[in-house]
Amino acid sequence: MKDQEKKAFIDRLRKGQELIDPSREEKEIASLWDQLGELDEPAQVDEESVSDFQDKLVQYRQGWQAALDKEREIAPATAGGQRPVWVAFSYGLVACVAAVLAIGGYAGFNFVQRANDLEAELRSTQETLALSLLEQSSPSKRLAGLATVSKIGEPSPVLRESVVRTFDGESNLNVRLAAVSVLSLLPREEALSVLLARLERESSPVVQLEILRQVVELVGEDSDADLSERIESIPMEPRVRSLWEEKFKGI
Repeated sequence: MKDQEKKAFIDRLRKGQELIDPSREEKEIASLWDQLGELDEPAQVDEESVSDFQDKLVQYRQGWQAALDKEREIAPATAGGQRPVWVAFSYGLVACVAAVLAIGGYAGFNFVQRANDLEAELRSTQETLALSLLEQSSPSKRLAGLATVSKIGEPSPVLRESVVRTFDGESNLNVRLAAVSVLSLLPREEALSVLLARLERESSPVVQLEILRQVVELVGEDSDADLSERIESIPMEPRVRSLWEEKFKGI
C-alpha cells in the first residue's frame, strides 16, 4: 500500500467509517489503530501566563476608572448640561488595546505550547508503536515498524539501536532492504559508519548493492578518496563488484 493510500485509509479509521472487504494489510493497520486507542490530551495551564493575563485585566480596570476620575476633574459641565467624554474615551481605548494585546499574547503562547506538547506526544506514540512492531514475529509487522521509523524526523538512540538490531538479526530479504533505507536516514556520519560496517560482513548480493546505493546517495557529488578506498577493500560478490566498478567507483 502506498503512503498516500495509507493516509487515506487511516483517515477513514479516524472518522469511524465502515471497512468493506479490507485487505490483509488494511486489517493489520486497523488492528494497530484499535490498539493505539484515543490519545488523551490533558489540559495544561501555564500559571505564569494566567497570572500575567489577570494582571493585565486588573490594569485595564484601573485604567478605565482613572480615566473616569480624570474626566470628572478636568471637564466641567457645558452650558447645555453635557460634559465632554473624549478624554475618558481615549483612556479607555488605550486600556482596551492593552487588554486585547494581553489576551492575544496569552492565546498565542497557549497555542504554541499546546502544539509543542502534541508534537512531543505524537513522537512518543510513534516511537512506542515502532519499537513494538520491530519486535513482532511477523515480517509484515516489522516492515510496518520500519515504515513508522522513517516518518520520525529524529529517532531516539533507543529506536536507532532497535533498527540496527532488526537488520542484524533479520532473515527476510524485504525487511533487510527496508532496514537499509531507514538506516540511511540517520545523521550522515552515523549512517555511513553503520552501513559500511554492515557491508563488510554482508553476504547477500542484493543487500550489498542496496547498501552501496545508499552510501553513494549519502556522499552525493563530493568525492571521498578514503571512503572509496575502504569500499575497494571490502569483499563483494563478483557481480556487485562489477557494478561498483562501472557505476559507483567515482565517489
